[in-house]
Formats: sequence, C-alpha cells, structure tokens
Amino acid sequence: MGSFRINISGCRQASQGFIGASTRLEALSRETEDIACELEKMPSFSELVPTVRGFETTIADESRKVQELKEAIDKILDYYTQAEDNILQYIRPSGGDQQAVIEGGGGTSKKSGNDLMQTDPAEMEKFISDFEKIHPEYAKAFEDFLKGGKNNNLTEDDIRNIKYLAYNAPEPYRSMFLNNLDKYCIVDCNYYTIDENGNKKPGACFNYTKGGEYGGLFYNPNSFEPDPRGPYTTLFHETGHCLDYNNDMCNFSGSDTETYTYYSHAMQKEVTLKEAIWYDVYDNPNNEHSVHSIGEQLQANNQYPAADLDKVVEAMKNGTRDSLPRRDKALYDKIVEEMKTNHITGGPLYEAPSDVYGGVSRNELRNGYGHDQDTYWGCDADGVKPGKELWAEYFSYQMAGDLENIEILKEYFPEASDMLEQYAKDMANN
Repeated sequence: MGSFRINISGCRQASQGFIGASTRLEALSRETEDIACELEKMPSFSELVPTVRGFETTIADESRKVQELKEAIDKILDYYTQAEDNILQYIRPSGGDQQAVIEGGGGTSKKSGNDLMQTDPAEMEKFISDFEKIHPEYAKAFEDFLKGGKNNNLTEDDIRNIKYLAYNAPEPYRSMFLNNLDKYCIVDCNYYTIDENGNKKPGACFNYTKGGEYGGLFYNPNSFEPDPRGPYTTLFHETGHCLDYNNDMCNFSGSDTETYTYYSHAMQKEVTLKEAIWYDVYDNPNNEHSVHSIGEQLQANNQYPAADLDKVVEAMKNGTRDSLPRRDKALYDKIVEEMKTNHITGGPLYEAPSDVYGGVSRNELRNGYGHDQDTYWGCDADGVKPGKELWAEYFSYQMAGDLENIEILKEYFPEASDMLEQYAKDMANN
C-alpha cells in the first residue's frame, strides 16, 4: 500500500486532549484506591452495633464497586497512555520535516533510538515546548534539577538534549523519571574517577549519604558526548540508582533491588534479583550465554568430556580455579576463553554483560567495561550490587533510547530482564 501523511499540528492538538485526560485519570485512579483502602480499614459493624444488621454487607458491596471502578479507570488509563505514546511518536522531530510518514495503511514507524546527532535542534526545541505546555508541572522541576550543584557547566544544548530524551522515553520509565524530579540533586558537576593507571577520568556516581534527604548525583559533563553507548546514558544510569534507593517500595533502608521478589516460572519459586542474575549467568538452560550452557556445548564437541562441569561452575561462582583438578581447570579456562571470544566480546554493546557477569565471578568473566573487584564488588558482602547495576543499566538504556543495548541485556539476562520489567511497573505504581 502507498504511504499517507499525518498533519503534525493536528496531532499536537489531539495529544493535548489525550495527555490531559490521562493526567486526570491518574489522579482519579489514586483517589479511588484511597477510598478502597479506607473502606477496608473500617471496623466490623457487627462488633460496634450487634443489633444492626446488613451494614457489613453494604460496606463489602461498596468496596467491591469501588474496586471495580478503579479497575475500569486503570484500563481506560492504559488506553490513554498508549494513545499518548502513539501520538507523541508523530510529533517527535523527524529531521526537520513537519509531517510524519508511515509506510502502508496500517503500518508503524520505526524508532531510531533517539539519535541526537541526527535530530534537528529546532525541532527538538519545538517538541519540548509542546510537551511542557501539556505538562507544565515538569518544566520548572527539570530546570531546577539540571541547573543545581557546584561547578555546574551544563550547556543549554545539554539541557535541551536531556529533556528531549526524557520526554521521549517509553512508559513507565518516562513517568518514573519525571514524577521523581524532586528527588534528584546534583551535588557537583566536576566529578572524576581514577583509572588503574592513576589517571583522572570524567565520570559519575550516586551517593546516598550526600546531597540531602535523597542523596546526590556527581558527574562530569565532559563524559556525556564521548559515551560510546550514547550521550547522557551515564546521567540516566545514576538517576536509576537514585530511584532504586529512594522509592521505598519494599526496602526503607536501602535499594529496593536488594529485597524485591518476583515469581520465576523458570526457577519455579519466588526469587530476588540477585538469584535471577546468578541463574542467568550460571545455570539457565535457556540462555546460550550461561556458563553451564557454554560448558555443555564444549563437552558436546568432545572438549574435556571427562571434566566435572558442575564442579567447574561452582568454582567459577567463587571466582577461582585453584581447588580444581587439572582436567577441570582446563575446562574452566576454556569456558572463560569461549565467553570472552564469542559471547562477551567487549565494546559498549556488551557493557551490561561484561560488568554483571564480572560482578558475580570476581571479574573472571569480565571483558571490557566493569567495576573493580577490590574497591567495588569485593565490598559487597551481601552480593546485591550486581542487581543494582543491572537495574541502573536497564533504566538508562530505556531513558536514553539505547535500543541495541536493551536487546543485548535481555538476551544475556532472560530471567532477570523479565523481573526488571515487572520491577519498573511496580515501582511506577508505588
């Protein structure tokens, strides 16, 4: 079928109606939830007034009706949220063209991953202006966040680019980020890390003990543009840590990823993110990149068939081969070589696998990007840091439009990535 064109100004007008409705529906959903909670808290009338009958049934009926109303509102809200995403897709900048083109009568446009280098700045400004007219509550909070902190040398281009990425992010990540703007605090914009050679390198971090009630962000804008994953991924990574620490969904004294649980059909039990990650890295038979899968493939090809694969896997979990007999050491070494040659091959696409596979193996499986064993992983007595890092990577990829990185993360962490998706939904609804 031939292509047809959609008028952008008409889409902008429609988007105001849809997004305005979704905002009101969100408020109504919260109100009905509050009413339902109050009804549940009401004491039994049979205890208060034994001679009066029928009140408990009436309250139960009303509670059920309120719950049904909330469910109906939530369904409508889902529809409006999807409609908002669909409409915003057509008012996003398209290389300066004021009209969006969809190939085929019922086709959909292909998202490019928010490539800032190919987006016209004037069109980005127009999109931001349109979005902030619909959501004025975000404009000032965003400005206050991005212009705070010592040594703040963020340029107007930086501010425009960060806003553009955030306003373009998919749900629920966009709302999670924007609804928590008051929790982000920039402490210092002149942050450096020290590499293994003692050289200063622009970087970023989140520190929950500095910057006020919610902790603070430290970063260096000089690290944004050269980031091989895409500009500003680092900033969104650190705000992901901030969200994880401050949401207080299931952990009031630390990061929610430490204690959040999820029923895993593959593992047939309720698991933490830590357990899901270890399963994916070592034992998941549906993950071709797991240590056990690689070992099985090697032995199927008649390489070290006499070695005890289970003992090799256990040794790798401890990050050392020292206690293994020689034949098992040979398989251990071959698995590490195979992982780095044909699975985690280095470069920005494999940042999350390199970091987190390294984090659960004392960096035996790290190939490229990662945290230091002695100063970071080694200080993690409970083994929860890999989960924190995987969440921050996942969140930053969603916010910055790093679509290829998202697919790689899902491929290498099939069980944990499903859990992260549910974690994001639960956090957004908290």
